[in-house]
Amino acid sequence: MTTDLMNITTAGHWNRSLKALAWLNLLVCLGLFGAAVGLYFANQPAPGWRLTLDLEVWTLSVLATLFPAIGLLILVNQPRHLIGWLLCAVGLITAISVLATQLAIFGFYTQPLLPPLPAVALWLRSWLWIPIICLICLFLLLFPTGRLPTPRWRWVIVGLLLTTGALIFVNLAGLADLPATFTPEPTRSPPWDRIVALLLVLLPLWLLISILSLLLRWRSADVLVRQQIKWVVFAGVLLGMTVFLSDWIVEQVWQDPTVRIVVGRGLMSLAFAALGLAILIAILRYRLFDIDIIIRRTTSYAILSALLALIYFGSIVVLQQLLAPVTGESDLAVVLSTLLIAALFLPLRRRVQDAIDR
Repeated sequence: MTTDLMNITTAGHWNRSLKALAWLNLLVCLGLFGAAVGLYFANQPAPGWRLTLDLEVWTLSVLATLFPAIGLLILVNQPRHLIGWLLCAVGLITAISVLATQLAIFGFYTQPLLPPLPAVALWLRSWLWIPIICLICLFLLLFPTGRLPTPRWRWVIVGLLLTTGALIFVNLAGLADLPATFTPEPTRSPPWDRIVALLLVLLPLWLLISILSLLLRWRSADVLVRQQIKWVVFAGVLLGMTVFLSDWIVEQVWQDPTVRIVVGRGLMSLAFAALGLAILIAILRYRLFDIDIIIRRTTSYAILSALLALIYFGSIVVLQQLLAPVTGESDLAVVLSTLLIAALFLPLRRRVQDAIDR
């Protein structure tokens, strides 16, 4: 009885220490990001070539602030859940990377600082994305339980950590050859460059294997775990579509390249935020089954929008060909196409929804 009480007391102290560490991580992330924002405004006005780098502050703000906050919310409820700690680590590394970028710009251009501080900041920026990829792979391997699907997947973690460690070691070896000016892309001596190229081939391989582990976990999971995976997969698909389609969609609406970059980065930030919230809902199991309604409505409206757009533009082309000899104008074709879409909306929506429900 006394031993059990001691174990409970020790576990309680340990959990409180973990929660305090999660709070400290959030405060550090907010402090680092606040310093990066201060340097961002000090670096203004920025030349055109630096616009994309400056927008990293706002695009990555979600990873640097929201992700550690979500990790904290998870750890407050489940202090030993590894997914919460992975989110905290992503936030900390991202905050350091954002600060390093702005510090390098400040030290090289805005107000030159004594070497090697700007060069070290630029060197940090060149490789801090590597552990983030590693954390993403670990997240896919461990989600949503915080444990591997089976012990046989341990070799993936070993290979992933060895690859990440080797890449970091190569970049540490390049510390002796610090850059003399700001370069968005890192440069290395030929031997190290070849080694990095070889190791970088392995990172997509580990990422694909991690995705495969999540799919295999889905096949053998119970209902609750499947709902948890649905939330993250749905948010991940939205993020992927945003990354690949946002530039094209924005280009059709805005002609100004600066506006296109700003809007595209804004959409990406919203997609990152949606992913973080989906992880929070999945881990805390809050309204898990709402994802079925969300997927159903999103799918139906996406298909409906595509069909209506196809009918609209197709009808305009056809009607213009038919009416041009009579009217000589295209406005009538646009009006008739609009009326056609208005008439088809409700019946087409019902048919699409019935098909999805089946």
